[in-house]
Amino acid sequence: MKIGFCFDCKEDYGYSSNDLSFCDFISPTAITFVKEVLERCGHEVILIGNYRKLLEYIRLENAFDLIITAAEGIQSRNRESWIASICELHNLPCAGSDAYTLIVTLDKILTKLISNYLHVPTPDFVEITCLNDIDSLSFHYPAILKPNYEGSSMGVKLINCKEDLLNHAKLLFEKYSDKLILEQYVSGKEITVSIVEKQGKPYVFGMVESLQFNDEIMPIYSSEIKRIYGCKKIIPRISEETTILLKNYALKMYSYLRCHDYCRIDFRLDKDDKPYLLEVTPLPALSETASFMMAAKLNNISPEDIFNDIVNNVCNRHKLFPKT
Repeated sequence: MKIGFCFDCKEDYGYSSNDLSFCDFISPTAITFVKEVLERCGHEVILIGNYRKLLEYIRLENAFDLIITAAEGIQSRNRESWIASICELHNLPCAGSDAYTLIVTLDKILTKLISNYLHVPTPDFVEITCLNDIDSLSFHYPAILKPNYEGSSMGVKLINCKEDLLNHAKLLFEKYSDKLILEQYVSGKEITVSIVEKQGKPYVFGMVESLQFNDEIMPIYSSEIKRIYGCKKIIPRISEETTILLKNYALKMYSYLRCHDYCRIDFRLDKDDKPYLLEVTPLPALSETASFMMAAKLNNISPEDIFNDIVNNVCNRHKLFPKT
């Protein structure tokens, strides 16, 4: 099959490669990794780029059979949905969740409201729409402050007092210009649950625990850790009971939000290993060392197996039925 791969880089929007203000873009190494895996699966891969370049390609007849995207967009609460929306408008099959799901899950507050509705535990939180909200705010510290519509832990900070909250909120409002979410800090293990869909049925193919190189729990999983310092990823050190809970919670969120093809869902455990949902990420990082792909590696599943399941499921949904 001819697969178009959409992505964007910091340079597309005028940011340098070492700027962490907007850092959820794919790296050149990850672009090469995805391309090479898909080629080993027998596909022809066309590297497209961002949404502007996709619109140019669409003018060409039969340029590709389907799209896989890692494009994030920028400075819009709809940004992760741009590629999916273009594909839907042009009746072009696209791997992953549709535009509506991508918009809903980028909104952390809305995702947590859905989580509460489904009885999936999530840390208590409050919404901060302006600095004046902080004056009357009563909240138990420590807490986590982050932008509501950003990913890759951008702007995330551990808050220990009201003065910390006010100072960091000022910075976030200046940088991201939208509402913030303050949520109760959960001090235990950081666990990600990775899902792919096979013949229309989602299944958890692996989980990852992220921790510091000294084997200690990370206080927070920050952009600096993700992009600069790094961390260790291991098979989670949890009980069978907690494993079952995590799988059930992840699949419940996946199904209710009508995710498609693949997804990563993030949790934090408390001191008793009780899971709390943090985020649903239907557009996970696809690099070789990212949590989604590490879940496969730690369980002796090849990248080719994961991408084959993704592509075949897209083709079944869109009745393309490729040769496998």
